[in-house]
Amino acid sequence: MFPSVRYYAILGLITYMTISTAIASEMCKESITSLGGIPDGYEIINESLKYSPDFKHISYAAFSNTKNNIVRFDDRTSPVYIAVRPGYPVFAPGTNRNAYIAYRTENKAVCVVDWEAGPEFDNIDQFLFSPDGKRYAYRAAKDGKQCIVIDGKPGPLFKGIPVKENMTFSPDAKRFAYVALTDAGCILVLDGIQQANTYNFIQDVIFSPDSTQIAFKARIEKKGNSEKWKAIRNGISGQVYNKIFDLFFSPDSNRFAYSAVKDKQMVLVIDGIEKPPHDVYGLPVFSADSKTLAYVYSKNEKYHFVINGKEQDDNFDKFYKFFYSPDSLNYAYIANKKDSWHCVYNGNIGLAYKSIEGFKFSEDSSKYAYGAVTEKGGQIVVNGKEGKAYTSVGEPYFSPDSRHVVHKAVDTERDKWTTILNEKQIGLFYASIGKYFFSKNSRHLAYSAMKNPNHILMVVDHQEQCRKQMFNIVGDPYFSPDGEHIAYYAMLEPEKWKLVVDGRVLDEVYGGFIKTTPIVFDSGTKFHTLAIRIPGPEFVRIDVIIPAEWKLETEIRSS
Repeated sequence: MFPSVRYYAILGLITYMTISTAIASEMCKESITSLGGIPDGYEIINESLKYSPDFKHISYAAFSNTKNNIVRFDDRTSPVYIAVRPGYPVFAPGTNRNAYIAYRTENKAVCVVDWEAGPEFDNIDQFLFSPDGKRYAYRAAKDGKQCIVIDGKPGPLFKGIPVKENMTFSPDAKRFAYVALTDAGCILVLDGIQQANTYNFIQDVIFSPDSTQIAFKARIEKKGNSEKWKAIRNGISGQVYNKIFDLFFSPDSNRFAYSAVKDKQMVLVIDGIEKPPHDVYGLPVFSADSKTLAYVYSKNEKYHFVINGKEQDDNFDKFYKFFYSPDSLNYAYIANKKDSWHCVYNGNIGLAYKSIEGFKFSEDSSKYAYGAVTEKGGQIVVNGKEGKAYTSVGEPYFSPDSRHVVHKAVDTERDKWTTILNEKQIGLFYASIGKYFFSKNSRHLAYSAMKNPNHILMVVDHQEQCRKQMFNIVGDPYFSPDGEHIAYYAMLEPEKWKLVVDGRVLDEVYGGFIKTTPIVFDSGTKFHTLAIRIPGPEFVRIDVIIPAEWKLETEIRSS
């Protein structure tokens, strides 16, 4: 019921080694703040390790035996519990607020928010912070009944509360809704008020993006395998269907759509108006500006695409993915016809390929690109124009200013990976190449590359950084907001991890860096991250100040 995992299980989350004596850098200042270590005799529970949204704090659950469990927030320790509920602790989005659910005995559970324990219940689960992190709610059980606790205040007890996709804050965090089971049936509780209508069951309660509307699916009858459902929007019932799929509000909250099953066929309902029945309807997709609605339906085993009520002339055997451009003015989708895949851009059908992957729009919406496979190999197609064919290609990446497109490719002659920038081969050849990262000002490009399994390095603007250092592992690169600096961490050997800034290896030695934790720039010349060092192990926050005279001295060569 309460899984306990030995400390070695966190090796999937942390790579750690021993630490040498710290030596202050003469040029780049590294400040280390201890976030505390694991108390003596305790081991971290697998996958409980969490970091705060600002990536400055650590929290986790730990145990010393099956009945001694604690929660740590940096160097602060909770009381000892018989168990901490799996999946906890958690942090609130955008804040350092934290919460966990723990058991004082097998039937005495408490929810602790910001180190203040709430009322005691027989059981507690389904903790939820509001989108702004200022409010919270959870389900609690007492004497065979259940209630919802909102901001520490218990609501009325019900026979049951089915919470899966039925318990939610509005996007503005001012409203809250959940579903409850009563003797009469299933009801919606909205902003603390029990709604009058009773249903057989309720599912998928959602608020509109502007928080002013609410919708859900209501089952009005169930007889064996036969069911009848309605979509309820702001208390108004839609038509009766055998099954209703996902509900969608448009981003501006003015429109509402869903697909449903009716008499063994499917229909699409848009703003209360039912489209003609077909074999299959795909999910409706609104554009970001809400002015465009696209969907697909299947009839006689052929797929037809409809956008803003206008059906495209051609039809396809298979339909794969759909995309809007960032400005909502363009669209594209991938579809199959006669065993060939096509990219259809604004209604224009592209060339035929064996497969298509990695479709992307540029940020200014003026370009699109994707990877295509032909009998000749792989190639990148930009705005419908085919690039050179290679043995294999990786997905395309656009720079933030949309001027550059980059991808990796296996050179036919060398059988190694290289970088193709704006259709030209740039840089050297490697056994493998990682993801591409542009600076925000689009002047710099970075990626990790493997010369051999024991030598991985960072390539910045086509130049190999620290080429004499035999790094075994290199983390993702992070650029400063102004694009003048780049930072990442790297492992020199199994007992030596370091930070690298602008191609310079800093002095401090760390036991390891917590995976998925980014390097966060607080300004153009300051950043922080989280790490671990041994003995301990001890969690630390690292704050780095980059000297004013340091900066990247290279730039992308576009040709």
